[in-house]
Amino acid sequence: MGVTECLKQCKKDKRYIEKGKDDKFRKDIDDLIAAMEKVEKFRKDVSTVMIKAVGSAGWFWRKKGINNEIKGIDDNSVVRVTKKVNGGDNELDDRIKYTKLFAKILNYENCTNHK
Repeated sequence: MGVTECLKQCKKDKRYIEKGKDDKFRKDIDDLIAAMEKVEKFRKDVSTVMIKAVGSAGWFWRKKGINNEIKGIDDNSVVRVTKKVNGGDNELDDRIKYTKLFAKILNYENCTNHK
């Protein structure tokens, strides 16, 4: 049982009804239920949107031939990809920094697929 269902059950339970005779308590429970319903809807929406976003990014990557711009993990590849994706060099320094960081974290230099 989820939080929202639990709160709705509490509203039906005699122990909570007696404690909840005060209007503020009942309003707080109703507000909490409404908030939890929004959170649950948001969770579902985000997962749907993320799937669409990743699919769209993959389509764009393939359509624009981005893989052809990648010659390794170096500044020139990051510049080429950035220009192809963004049409300019927005945040280029950060992109280079994070690309190098990810390469280090993923141990790219020892990866047999990049050679």
